[in-house]
Amino acid sequence: DVTGVQTCALPIYLPLLRLEMGEQAGYTGSKILPFVAEKWEMSPDATQVTFHLRSDVKWQNKAPVNGRQVTAEDVKLSIERIKDPATVSPRAGGFANIDTITAIDATTVQFKMKTPQADILSVLADQYNFILPKEITSRGKDAIKGVADVIGSGGYELTAFEATQKFSLKR
Repeated sequence: DVTGVQTCALPIYLPLLRLEMGEQAGYTGSKILPFVAEKWEMSPDATQVTFHLRSDVKWQNKAPVNGRQVTAEDVKLSIERIKDPATVSPRAGGFANIDTITAIDATTVQFKMKTPQADILSVLADQYNFILPKEITSRGKDAIKGVADVIGSGGYELTAFEATQKFSLKR
């Protein structure tokens, strides 16, 4: 059981966007920057945002993903999993206004909101809104059962985990 894995997940998973905060952002506050997404466009009415993913972001070289590229379908299914009431995610509220998520092609994903949502980019930049491989998210609420299921696109790989005790990462 990997309950509490969020404690060690930050170096393992990458979010779609990232926040640069404080002095790093060049002022007091924060700035939204690309991460898995290399760029995005917002519709004039702020009800649609389209993300173009970086082609160099890959999953760790572990089965069942074996180092493949992170795709729009991974993004779509990850956010849909967070939104799903069966998952009981504390982050679901930030995505409640999203009406549909469409993987347009392998590297383009589009979010359509029910009404304009001024903070949607900030929500997507939350460091805990992980993008997971579709092979894992397709398992539903209990997708991550053990260390072998923790497959990220970040710089570190989880090698051992003991809830509330310790975890080990390798670069």
